[in-house]
Amino acid sequence: MLAAHTAGQVQVAIGRASDYFGPGALNSALGETVFATALTGARAQVMGNPDQPHSYSYNPDVAKGLVTLGTAAGATGETWHLPLAEALTTRQIIEHVYRAGGHTPRTLAAGRTTPRALGLVQPAMRE
Repeated sequence: MLAAHTAGQVQVAIGRASDYFGPGALNSALGETVFATALTGARAQVMGNPDQPHSYSYNPDVAKGLVTLGTAAGATGETWHLPLAEALTTRQIIEHVYRAGGHTPRTLAAGRTTPRALGLVQPAMRE
């Protein structure tokens, strides 16, 4: 896309965000497997090490950032990092979400082998 921009074929501004959470992000790293389970008290399911700090991007903030990139003079031809929340461990986020939902946090983390095995039968996991 940037090559097409440089060639004058299109105008491109690239916005990069981290894992999403928020309205409509049901299949994200913090989607239904965290927020929905927090409402029922079921075990949250996450990928990777839940004790590793990680940054997440809130959908409405990403949307505002993309609108800005699409309308701001001088934004094209570049790659921009969109807003994200303070880096916390996924476990810390789960603790906050579950407490807000009135439940004790419980977590099930899938290590490296699980996504690889799922990728054999689920194209989205293969990505």
